[in-house]
Amino acid sequence: MTEPDRKPPYDSAPRTNPVWNEIAAEALRHRRDDALRGLLLGPDEMAKRMGITRRALERAVSEHRMLELELDGEAVYPAYFADPGVKRIAFTLTLRALGNLSPWGRYYFYLGRKLSLGDRTPLEVLREGSCRKVIAAARGAAER
Repeated sequence: MTEPDRKPPYDSAPRTNPVWNEIAAEALRHRRDDALRGLLLGPDEMAKRMGITRRALERAVSEHRMLELELDGEAVYPAYFADPGVKRIAFTLTLRALGNLSPWGRYYFYLGRKLSLGDRTPLEVLREGSCRKVIAAARGAAER
């Protein structure tokens, strides 16, 4: 019995469409800008801001309690994960609720305004201590 033909994963398709290439280039410019503005941090700075060791940071990533992103071949972390106004467990629970959303999709989830959250960002709502509302929004985002 032969296996049916499978298409390669969406992200592995060659980027020959000029419109797609421009969209991807613009996304990369925004990500680099976020890094320059301090919204994305390298591992040493992230561990320092969180008051943990680099090893603890790596463990948090491996246990899906921390979001690790790749930018220009380097690991970076959203600075908002070190926000003292948000309990770390809130990030763990919302990351789980985001399911298989891409890492960058997860990053932007916390920053984008949601009508279901009263036109506020998940990060703003988490600062208020309303984790359940953000978990519900995260589940909705994961289902799309």
